[in-house]
Amino acid sequence: MEQRATMDKHTIAAQQNRLASIMERIAASYDEVTPKIHHLDRMPLPSRADAAVIMQAIEEVIFPGYSSTGGVTHHGIIYRVQERTGWLFEHLREQISRGFHHMKNLGGELPFATDEQAEECAYQFLESLPRLRQRLAKDIQAAYDGDPAAHCIDEIILSYPAAYAITAYRAAHELHLLDVPILPRMLTEMAHSRTGIDIHPGAEIGDCFFIDHAPAWSSAKRR
Repeated sequence: MEQRATMDKHTIAAQQNRLASIMERIAASYDEVTPKIHHLDRMPLPSRADAAVIMQAIEEVIFPGYSSTGGVTHHGIIYRVQERTGWLFEHLREQISRGFHHMKNLGGELPFATDEQAEECAYQFLESLPRLRQRLAKDIQAAYDGDPAAHCIDEIILSYPAAYAITAYRAAHELHLLDVPILPRMLTEMAHSRTGIDIHPGAEIGDCFFIDHAPAWSSAKRR
């Protein structure tokens, strides 16, 4: 029994030494590998996790009542809008500011790269949401008019991949027009990963736009 305990100690020590060696080699690779694919000793980048919840909050504001399991009423919608819009403002300002500071540190030329301008971009994006809802309403109507298999508008918003992808694109495009770096592409690439639909934030797309049977672009419906 004592011999086995001694062997176990030697085995554990050998494992720990091996892991320590692996850890050291991984840490050393951060300075050895080129180009640099780490983000050390710098300000935080825009967060993938925050980008995902920002997109979710944008959906909730644009399509109220489709995400809540408890339902939303006209009486209570103002309180929901206040809560979601306030949350969006804080998180957008933070992520936009991170993108500005990162591009500034890279030496890129931006028309602005201050926390105050990040705040202004967040305000302007939120101010665009009523107009954005009008455009998306036309996109959803185009899907309903163009797809004989669609039973109702609700079905399109709830289940069509293109509804999500186009919503992400419309939101990202507004941020792109404000010269916000990184975050717009994060939003559209999340939609790309989820739906297979790849729309660049800078694309100029008119009203009544929808894509059927994604990602087959040949089936795109436009008016």
